[in-house]
Order: sequence, then C-alpha cells, then structure tokens
Amino acid sequence: MIARIGLSVAFFASVFFCPWWLTVTLGILLLSLFEASVLVIIGGLCMDVVFGAPMVPFGGFQYLYTALFFMLVILSWYLHRTLSE
Repeated sequence: MIARIGLSVAFFASVFFCPWWLTVTLGILLLSLFEASVLVIIGGLCMDVVFGAPMVPFGGFQYLYTALFFMLVILSWYLHRTLSE
C-alpha cells in the first residue's frame, strides 16, 4: 500500500517536474506493478494540459501523452490477460 502511494506521488511529481521519459517509465511501473490505469491516463491528461502543443504532422492533435498512456494501458491489459492464462 505504501509502495503504491509512493509510486503514485512520484509519478504525479514527475509529470510536472521531470523529463517525459522518466514519467513514462514511472507510468509503466505503475501499470505493471499495480494496474493503476486511471492514474496513468490522468497523468497523461495533466501533461497534455500543461505542456501539450498542437502537432502539425498529426493534424493539430495535442493530446500526444494521453494517447501514449492510453496505448500503454491497453497493452498492459492485453499482456496481463494473455500472460495470466
């Protein structure tokens, strides 16, 4: 319980204060250890609201981190489902 809270706090602190690769790494840890998919998607939304800019190659799409974390959640769900059988 304490590890989950500590990792969640570290994840949300990294959303605002650390490079993107550290946030993605902590998000992967949250997904693999605790299946905290809602927290990871909310973290992606926070990153996009604060730092997101429209990406011209993607047609002005500005929710890049949310899409990345959503894909990680889907991949995590699939791997948990497949490997636990």
